[in-house]
Amino acid sequence: MNDSVLATPTAVLDARASLGECPVWSRDEQVLYWIDINAPALHRFDPRSGENATMPLSESIGCFALRARGGFVLALRSGIWLADAHGHPTRKVADAPYDPHHHRFNDGRCDPRGRLIVGTMNENRDRGSAALYRVDTDCSVRELFSGMTILPAPVACFDQTRKMPRTERAGHF
Repeated sequence: MNDSVLATPTAVLDARASLGECPVWSRDEQVLYWIDINAPALHRFDPRSGENATMPLSESIGCFALRARGGFVLALRSGIWLADAHGHPTRKVADAPYDPHHHRFNDGRCDPRGRLIVGTMNENRDRGSAALYRVDTDCSVRELFSGMTILPAPVACFDQTRKMPRTERAGHF
């Protein structure tokens, strides 16, 4: 066995995130976007420079997707928002389909057709009231199924063909 293959990993970013999730690699920019759910922010990490830019948000974020024309779609506690390239929410396109006092968006990804597949979670974890939704490119929202407490990341990434898209190959919103 080649010892160089088993090299010791090196941390490239000491983020000290409260709850860092949803890494998305931008092939165009060659940067990694990620979120901190509990300290609501969208982050942009540039591995070439080592710089991590923080784009603070005013409410919890469950996930996001890159938009084909630039900017982001954000799944915030209050609903689905479009954001500019600096992460500033500019337009709410759908209200949250749940009671935001005890539910929030959890995880999600764009499917190969460019639709955001996003799950919710019941933060009280006292009943199966979370659901999986699809946000189409026209910003309409459709419930796919419900009755769970928390939708884990792999479930939130499925598409209607029942195939699991690779994250770095998923479409843009």
